[in-house]
Amino acid sequence: MVNSSFYVKFIKLIYSTKILTFSLKKGRFYCKSPGLMDEYKFLAPLYDPLLHAVMHRVRRKVVDVVENLPHQSIIDICCGTGNQLKYLKRAGFSEITGVDISRSMLGQARKGRDKVTCDEQDASMMHFKDNSFEVGIISFALHEKPEQVARQIISEAQRVVHPRGHLILVDYLFKGHVRLPARMTIHMVERIAGKEHYKYFKQYLIYGGMDHFMDASALKKEYRFHANATAIRVYAMNKYGQYA
Repeated sequence: MVNSSFYVKFIKLIYSTKILTFSLKKGRFYCKSPGLMDEYKFLAPLYDPLLHAVMHRVRRKVVDVVENLPHQSIIDICCGTGNQLKYLKRAGFSEITGVDISRSMLGQARKGRDKVTCDEQDASMMHFKDNSFEVGIISFALHEKPEQVARQIISEAQRVVHPRGHLILVDYLFKGHVRLPARMTIHMVERIAGKEHYKYFKQYLIYGGMDHFMDASALKKEYRFHANATAIRVYAMNKYGQYA
């Protein structure tokens, strides 16, 4: 479990990078980074180093979940820096593919000793054939998109994942008791990602997050992290008919 002192240290780390500053006039932190679509141009090199301590257990758990599913072929949709794919590769998975629209994030994905296949594609209109994969993963992507775009990404995931396959969603789930330090830290991280990003994050929380997009009857497993603020959810695609 991550305790309150961890969140304080994490905030100090973010502040030390100089991408966040405090306005005495406004009485709040604000981000210096750009807020438009390659908002990650500035953040991409810092993304994994900053978030490793927060994300390591989540990445490992996703690997554990996939190991217990039929998993011949796996796609990480909105794969970002390819970090989850690298965890999967180190665990022995070979038929793994990622897609993302951010060239800056994909540039990071192609670095390092663990080489993974990451294509520049719009996740809302992917180039893959129907039922191409047994497992789909969407990790911390839905909360940063306009609602209609997030719906399109889910629809595409349902199309490319086989009806006998599974979709794994990893994202915020402010459902039930979530500790205040976790809430504050997450809001700060989302501010850092840019003005538009933060706007969509707040909308995502208002309309109910993952529950807004997915049929509850398809939910098979749920695992909570970060003082209950985030969740890994496993959905069975056979609940969705032909396309998953």
